[in-house]
Amino acid sequence: MNAAARLGWASFVFAASTLAACAGTDPGTTAPGGHLGLEVAPLSLVGVDEVCYDVEVRNGQNQIVWKRGDPNVDAPTDTDALCSGRYGDGAGGAISYVGTCDADAPAHSVTLWVDGLLKGGAALTDWQDPCAAGCTVPATCSPNEDTAVTFDITVLRAASQGFFDIAVTFDDIFCSAKVDCVKDDAGTEPLTLLFDADGKRQQTAVAAVACTRGPGANGGGTVLHMNGVDIVCDDGAGGTVTTSLDPTIEGNAWSPPHTGDEVWQYAVFRGTEALPCGGVPCNKVYWNTAIGFDPAGKGCHLQLEFTAAAAPGLVNGATAVTSAAYPYVVADVPLTNADGSAVVCKKHPLNGPDVVTTYTDPGETKQFCHRWDGVLASTVAACVDVPTGCTTDLECNDGNPCTADVCVGGGACQSTACDAPQVAWNDLGSLSPSVATLADADHPFSFPITGWSPGVTFHRTGNAGTVRRFEPGSTLNGTFPGEGAYAGYTFGWSGNFPYIDILTQNGSTEVAGDVVFDFHQPATSRGAGWRFVVGFAGTAGTANEGPQRLTPSALLTLIGRFNAFGTGVYPVFDAANNWVTGSNGGPADGYLFFVIPAGASTFTWNVAPLGALDGTPDQFGFVVGMVNLGNCPEACND
Repeated sequence: MNAAARLGWASFVFAASTLAACAGTDPGTTAPGGHLGLEVAPLSLVGVDEVCYDVEVRNGQNQIVWKRGDPNVDAPTDTDALCSGRYGDGAGGAISYVGTCDADAPAHSVTLWVDGLLKGGAALTDWQDPCAAGCTVPATCSPNEDTAVTFDITVLRAASQGFFDIAVTFDDIFCSAKVDCVKDDAGTEPLTLLFDADGKRQQTAVAAVACTRGPGANGGGTVLHMNGVDIVCDDGAGGTVTTSLDPTIEGNAWSPPHTGDEVWQYAVFRGTEALPCGGVPCNKVYWNTAIGFDPAGKGCHLQLEFTAAAAPGLVNGATAVTSAAYPYVVADVPLTNADGSAVVCKKHPLNGPDVVTTYTDPGETKQFCHRWDGVLASTVAACVDVPTGCTTDLECNDGNPCTADVCVGGGACQSTACDAPQVAWNDLGSLSPSVATLADADHPFSFPITGWSPGVTFHRTGNAGTVRRFEPGSTLNGTFPGEGAYAGYTFGWSGNFPYIDILTQNGSTEVAGDVVFDFHQPATSRGAGWRFVVGFAGTAGTANEGPQRLTPSALLTLIGRFNAFGTGVYPVFDAANNWVTGSNGGPADGYLFFVIPAGASTFTWNVAPLGALDGTPDQFGFVVGMVNLGNCPEACND
C-alpha cells in the first residue's frame, strides 16, 4: 500500500461553541489518509464538569484505523478516553479531536461510546447511556478532503434539583412536587423540551409529582391521585379560557402539535422507580407532565392538585369523611404576566409560594378524578359525566379502562369493548352513486366522527379512469372477525359503507396507476388508539379479464375479511412482498381489511393489471375508515 497516497488528516469535531483541536497522528495507528469532520451536538448537563467518550474508527476492510478509550473501562479509570475537560468545552460535553482515516479503503465506520459523566473527578451514576452498545455512523474517507460525520447525543439523567429535596409526609407516605420552566437556578435559561409544529424545541413547563410509602411498606404499593393539569389564561374579555390536559395519556398528546393555541403540545410520563431502598422496593411512583405553552399568552397559570394513598388507594378517588384532616398538594403557578410580554415561571419547589400542601377540613371529602397505581392510569367513574352532545372522545370516557370510548357523528358517545371496535367509514359525499366521475381530480370526503375535519381527499394518477360511489346492501350493520394480531376482536359498523368504485373509462383503457389518499394528519392525532382502516374488493376481474395487483406505499397489517358479495373468495395478501393480488378471473372477491401505520397521513395504492383488457369495466374499489382500537391493558383483551 502506498503510504503517500494515504496522506492527510481526519478531523474529529464534537460540535460546541468553542472547538479545541488536537493536531497530529494518533499513536499506534497506521499512516494518515483523508479528512473526517465528525460532529456531536453539545450536551446541556447540570452538575456535570466533563463528559468522556470512547471512539473507534474502522476502514472498509473492518480494520481499526485508530481508537481512543476502552468501552469496557469507565471514566475516570479509563485514562485514554477523550474528555471534554481536556479536548472540548468542559461541562457542555462537546470535544474536538484530529485523527486519521484510510483513503485506500474509504468506506469507514465511526463508533462512539459515552465513557462517563464526571463531577469533581468522580463518576456520576444518575444517567442512562444512549450508546451502551456503541453508536455507529458511516463515513467516507477522501484523500485531502473533509467529510462531515455527525453524532447527536442525548443523555437521560435523573432529575435531582428541586425534586425530592423537600418531602411532605402523608401519614406513612412521602411525596414531593415541583413545577419548572427554566433550566438554571438563576432563572435565565428557558426549559425547552417539547417540539412544536416546526420541529423546534420551545418553551416548556414541567409539573412533576412523586410519592413513596417508603422501603418495603409490608409489600404494599403507592397510589397517586390527581385532578388533571389545567392551563388557565385570560381571554382578553375579562374572563378566562381553560385548557384541561388528560393525565391518563402516555407520551405526546397531539401529532402534529397544535399551532396558535396557549397550549400547543403536552406529554405525560409516569412510572415506578426501579431503584431499591436498602435492598427492598422503594414503592415510589411518579406522574410527570410536560406542557408546551405560548410565552406570549396573557396571564396564564398552571394549576393541579394531587394526593397519595397506600394501595389500593382512595375509594372512588375521594378522601374519606372522618374527623381527621387529609393532606393534598395544590399548585397554582403563574406562567406569563398579565399582558403576555414575559414568562414569569421559574423554578417552583414544593412548599414554596406556588406549590403548597393543604388539608381537607374535618368531615370534608375531596374528590380526585385520576389515579396511577404504577400499573394502570385511569379516570374514576365518579368523575365521568357521559354527555348526550359530546364534542371530544375525552368527554365520553366512562372510567372503564377496558373500553374504547368514542364521540361519533351527531355528538353521541359510543363505548365499546376494546375487542369489539366500531369502524367509521368514509362518507363519499362528493361522489354520485350513479354517475361516474373522472378519477384524476381530488375528491374530498370525511368520516362521521365529531371533531374530525382535516379535509380528507383521494385522487388517481396514471391511466384515466372513472369513479363512483357504490353501497353494497350486504354491508348494512356488518361485522367481521379479526385476524392475526387482532384475533379475538370483532369489528363492526352501523349502516352501509360507501365503496369507492373505480371503473375502466368506457371499457377502453385498462385501469393502472396510483390511488392516493391524503388524510392530512395521522389518525393518532385524534387519540393514541386511533388508526386508519383500508379495505378493497372486486379485484378478481371478470371471467375473461385477469386480476389486479395492488402494492401499498406502507407496510400493511391484515385485520380481517368480509364476504360482501357472497362469493366466498378473497384477494391474496403476500406479506413478504407487501402486496395484494386478486384471486383470479371470475366472481368478484370479497373485502380484505388492513390498518395502515400509526404515523401515516398519506397512503398510496399502486394498481397494476395482470390480464388483458376485455372491454368490460373493472369491478374493484376501496373503502377507508377510522377505528379506535383503544389504549387498553393487555388483560382487557384476554
